[in-house]
Amino acid sequence: MEELERKPIFGNTYEPSVETYRQMYRRIRKGLTWLTTILFGAAAIYAIYTVIRLAVIYGGSIFTSVHPWLMIVMAAYLIFAIVFIACTPRRLAKKALKRLQEMSGGKTPSVRAEFFDDTVEFHNDANKGETVLQYSVFKKIGETEDLFLLWTQQKQVIPIAKLGFENMDIPGFRVFMDEKCPNAKRKWRKAD
Repeated sequence: MEELERKPIFGNTYEPSVETYRQMYRRIRKGLTWLTTILFGAAAIYAIYTVIRLAVIYGGSIFTSVHPWLMIVMAAYLIFAIVFIACTPRRLAKKALKRLQEMSGGKTPSVRAEFFDDTVEFHNDANKGETVLQYSVFKKIGETEDLFLLWTQQKQVIPIAKLGFENMDIPGFRVFMDEKCPNAKRKWRKAD
């Protein structure tokens, strides 16, 4: 007796790009911004404390008693922090896309996600890879301008392109994921 072919409720096809990964890593930049702000603030407080302490120890004006190395270190740290925050998402995106292309024989694969009642199947056309995940593995669901982002329990991020849906619209996908992943943290955008 032949097994009947399962039909997905809906599908989604997309081709990952640098922009896809940049949107994914934009959240990392927000985290780095806060971290860098805290570190820079702590370094600035320490520098001010050091300047005042040196002024008290050696007497005279704060500005004449500051060691030049302290100002150079603070300026270098500030420049590094700004460049690091600004460039991290694009650099990570290019690296992720390059890694995906290397795993796929040098070409950017088209990825198809098929949503069934109990699982999601991801098909990579470049290396004929297939991954099947149950909805319970998604612990967080987010949304960017062009993507839905599904975080697994292993902290992997799976992008789903908004323009790639077949037989489903964007509000319908939100309702579907609310139903299938009731324990996942969800952060939907206010407007499409």
